[in-house]
Amino acid sequence: MKATEKQFWDEIQKASNRIGLSAEKATEWLLNFAQIDLAVLSEGQWLDLRGELEVFFACGPPKSDHDMADRHFFTHPNKEGTWSPFIQRKGIVPESQKIIKKALKDLVESGVAIFEPLTVIPSISRDRPLSLESKSDIYRLPPPSESPKDRFLSYAIALLDTVKNRIHPCFECKRFFLGYRFQQHFCSTACQNRVNQRKYRERRQGKNGKSIIIVKPTLKIPSAHFPSKGKK
Repeated sequence: MKATEKQFWDEIQKASNRIGLSAEKATEWLLNFAQIDLAVLSEGQWLDLRGELEVFFACGPPKSDHDMADRHFFTHPNKEGTWSPFIQRKGIVPESQKIIKKALKDLVESGVAIFEPLTVIPSISRDRPLSLESKSDIYRLPPPSESPKDRFLSYAIALLDTVKNRIHPCFECKRFFLGYRFQQHFCSTACQNRVNQRKYRERRQGKNGKSIIIVKPTLKIPSAHFPSKGKK
């Protein structure tokens, strides 16, 4: 294997680990991707994201029938060791990002997210009789090179559907996040601490905006009533 190909596969492996080896971790990655500002990413940050998108566009999210502890979970179909031409800062990547972000907004506000139609290829197999149980199997997506955005969105929809009831907007920063409790209002302890500090400062301020000194739990005296130090 050439040095350039080895470097490519090493980056693919690192990107796979950053996405995560479970559907939950992959969903957290997807939510983060949907809310990244591509314009402010440094070159190094973009290269990391490009590797992650390379994996997700080509391979999709982790499946439940795989060993999640297997670090070689993703098998990338690109044998030449070259980056896909459609993974750029402009074009399909920001378009997909915009679609997912709108879907997240619709999901938390109205409870329903409707996506645009995807390109699929009907197929009939002699080995699989057409029935209600197998009806979803008679359609397949085109190869990534033919319809990369549709492939990406199909993977994204499948991920979001598994955790749709756990996606919430943060009360502080308004970012969408994957909640671990039914009534989880903040995406991080940092956001929760900012709200708590703001409420504490508001309690320390009187209605007229002046600081107050608490003498007893039921008695509050405005600090303006106390003489300043140095004055008689």
